[in-house]
Amino acid sequence: MINNNLATCLSHENKETVLVLASTFPRWPGDGQPRFVLDLCKKLKYEYNIIVLAPGCLGAKDEEVLEGVSVTRFHYAPRRFESVAYGGGILSQLRSNKFRFFWLPFFFVSMIIHTFFIIRRHRCSIVHAHWIVPQGLAACMALLCFRRKNRPRLVLTSHGADLYSLNGWPLRMLKAWVLSRSVRVSVVSNAMKNRVLALVPEASSKLRVIPMGTDIVQRFRPVTSVKTIHPSFLFVGRLVEKKGVRVLLRAMREVLVSIPNAELKVVGDGPLRESLEEYCLELKIENSVVFVGGMQQHELVNYYSEAHAAVFPFVVASNGDQEGLGLVVVEAQACKTLVITTDIPATEDTMFCDDQKEWLVPKNDYLALSEKMKKVAMLDQDELTSKLEHWRNQAKQRFDWSIISSRYSKEIYRFENGPIE
Repeated sequence: MINNNLATCLSHENKETVLVLASTFPRWPGDGQPRFVLDLCKKLKYEYNIIVLAPGCLGAKDEEVLEGVSVTRFHYAPRRFESVAYGGGILSQLRSNKFRFFWLPFFFVSMIIHTFFIIRRHRCSIVHAHWIVPQGLAACMALLCFRRKNRPRLVLTSHGADLYSLNGWPLRMLKAWVLSRSVRVSVVSNAMKNRVLALVPEASSKLRVIPMGTDIVQRFRPVTSVKTIHPSFLFVGRLVEKKGVRVLLRAMREVLVSIPNAELKVVGDGPLRESLEEYCLELKIENSVVFVGGMQQHELVNYYSEAHAAVFPFVVASNGDQEGLGLVVVEAQACKTLVITTDIPATEDTMFCDDQKEWLVPKNDYLALSEKMKKVAMLDQDELTSKLEHWRNQAKQRFDWSIISSRYSKEIYRFENGPIE
């Protein structure tokens, strides 16, 4: 499945080969899709031969070496119809267009077939599935085709949506089956740990809490610049329900009553963008809210550094989905930007200092959120300097990729914390 040119980037000397399955992954160089799986692979490629299997889509290459990582993409429909993944995630894509359900079986079967042939050709010893469904389920099905003694180890990472949503009893059983067949399971926050154990109580011995990381040393660093003269707020993230942008827009209307020159920049894209822009018109705040669109990570640094506060009003979506970690909170902290966010369980892992909890508000409470935003406008930014520096250092010690990739290598791939019975 991987041609000879791509295979040359796999150095097999004293390295295990790992097949990584993911549906959220950059489609081409400079793509604005979330890149946490790619960044993890880039760190681990020095210790392992990494091959990534991701869905195909219009405009993406079938095979390439992306930032030093070997990538192959599977097809499941005519190119113009390959829209099950990306654009806010599989669940968002299915909700926005019911016709995409037609292609879902083809998507799943194609992923199983490609997984099987890549394992067989490259003698992969580890399969790392990101998300329980569909990647974890597809991996389990592919591995059933191998004899036990030749079967690669399956390790699984859940990011949140796969765990918090899809709660019908057949899907709960499938998720439990996938979790039980994995030799290591990682979740990105402590809040997710109990959810896994509720599905598979015996999983405690193989369960690890390891967040996704970010590049705090090189990429997310504060830019020496003056904050904008007028109060400026920033949101970064996919425009989907669980991000709570509608709550933020209602809060912004309240802020503008007291601070007419305040501004909100919304960085990101997604299926709700059009409806959110219409909501701004309905609230009559369109002149104070700028929808910037999707951006690459290196472009975000200036936005974080210029903002008086980054605001992330996470909520629980109508289907039960909620934020698994909220890595944007860490990115903002790394740029020494004050963060206002909500009290969903996942924020306990990213708002870890006692004095940060002052900036937590109840989810869905736009009035409480607006009061915190107005409070930011009254702060002396110089007085915050020492706190922001401390928060950055704490984030660096917990979330920099050098820390996270080392934990994945030792605790998930090599099992240095002891074998699993």
